[in-house]
Amino acid sequence: MAVKRDDFDQLVKISLVGDTGVGKTSIGLRHRCNIFSLSSQSTIGAEFYSRISKYNDKIYKLQIWDRGGDDVDSNSYISAYYKGSDVVIVVFSMDDRKSFENVEKKWLAQIQKYLKSKNLMLILIGNKTDLNTHKITQHEIDSLKTRCGFHHYFPVSAITGMNIAIIFENVCQYIYNIKPSIEPIICTDKTPLNINNNNNMSKTNETKKSCCVII
Repeated sequence: MAVKRDDFDQLVKISLVGDTGVGKTSIGLRHRCNIFSLSSQSTIGAEFYSRISKYNDKIYKLQIWDRGGDDVDSNSYISAYYKGSDVVIVVFSMDDRKSFENVEKKWLAQIQKYLKSKNLMLILIGNKTDLNTHKITQHEIDSLKTRCGFHHYFPVSAITGMNIAIIFENVCQYIYNIKPSIEPIICTDKTPLNINNNNNMSKTNETKKSCCVII
């Protein structure tokens, strides 16, 4: 029996963060529509999409937020992006050492500043594993995962789709086994969010069309 879009047991907010160019938008596109696009552009500001996922007897509405990797100096913007997150996925690129170093120096520092939930799930992703130009060793990744308290690490490829689906299966399993301490923000549409001249999140005038059916 088909699941209606608004028929779910729990809303789960998932925030994707990481440097510009690491492939956050491509990961989302692969998860949402199971495609890869070479013409995918970097996200400006933030946008989100939703997917319905089932785990055991529960139906979850996963609301995945994709934030651009460029610096935004507005604390109110950053705080609004992280607010209510149940899961934060930090992405680096296997061929970009700086993006790996920024996991701890930049993104973990932000997460610790703006999120205080004891039940927060942290996932580390190394994208572009399909390339032969890896600049980060497995030992470095394991050390970072342990030192920073990530629940899981997944090597992924947005091009091939490797491990993309299993990330969100693990999210549902984690949420199923814990009682979230923060109620996520509920958004009612798929309108992208951009930064206006006042460094605040604002809806763009054009609603992004979905490329696939959300069940």
